Parts: sequence; C-alpha cells; structure tokens
Amino acid sequence: MWPVVFLSMVATVTTIYVLEVEADRQQLINLSTTQTDVLSLMAYREAAIKYLNANPSATGSVSDAGLAPYFPHGYVNPGHWNNTISAGRLYVYTSKKIDTNLLREKFYRSLMVGRKQSGLLVSLSGQATSITIPAVVPSNAIVIVGS
Repeated sequence: MWPVVFLSMVATVTTIYVLEVEADRQQLINLSTTQTDVLSLMAYREAAIKYLNANPSATGSVSDAGLAPYFPHGYVNPGHWNNTISAGRLYVYTSKKIDTNLLREKFYRSLMVGRKQSGLLVSLSGQATSITIPAVVPSNAIVIVGS
C-alpha cells in the first residue's frame, strides 16, 4: 500500500512541477514576442527618421521599399508598422496590440508617444495633447510623433 501512495505523491509533485515549468516557458515566449514587437517598431521608426532626414520635402506614406536602405541589415517589416509625413512631421503608427508599458518606457515616457483619440494624440500615460494626428492614421492607433 505504501508504494502506491508514494508513487501517487511523486506523480502529483511531478505534474505540478511540469505545469509550473510550462507556465514559465510560455511567459518567456510572450515576453520575447512583446519585446520583439516594440524593438521592431523602434527600428522601423529609426529608418523612417533617416529617410525623412535624407528627403526633407517628402510627404505622405513612405513604402517599405523606400525605407529599405535605412533599415538595419536583415530587418523585415512584419507588416504592422506604418508611417506618414505631413507638414514635415513624421508619424509612425500601428493598430497592432503591443505592450504600451514597455513602449512608454523605451521612449522615456515621452508625451509624443500615445494613441489617436478624437483626431488628437493622447499620451500613453493618458495626458491629452494638442497635437493633431493626420486623418490617414486610424482612430485608437498607437502613434509616435516626430523624430
């Protein structure tokens, strides 16, 4: 009888351990994806800034082909990031759900990073700004304004 009880206890402890390890692994995968998205968006923005610096009279959206010379080696836009240039100002935006807390930290809590709400930029900390966002940017999109 004791061997059965002992084996049952070992099986229970092993199952709990395996479930905890799997939960930790899944959390690391999610964290990695979150960080990758934010870093990818930052690299995309950097390429758009370099493009605008090289083409100061540019307006409208710049295609990935136009940004390609400014992307880091091997970078491929996952298709979530967009840009537009209006009145000499760059707007990089996405409707993809990303970790806004991490994005806010990477941009040092800048008021120039937020969401488009009612045509204006609202910072990720919720502070209203008077910055008008172009109509091409979808409502509630995450927006990074300027360079």
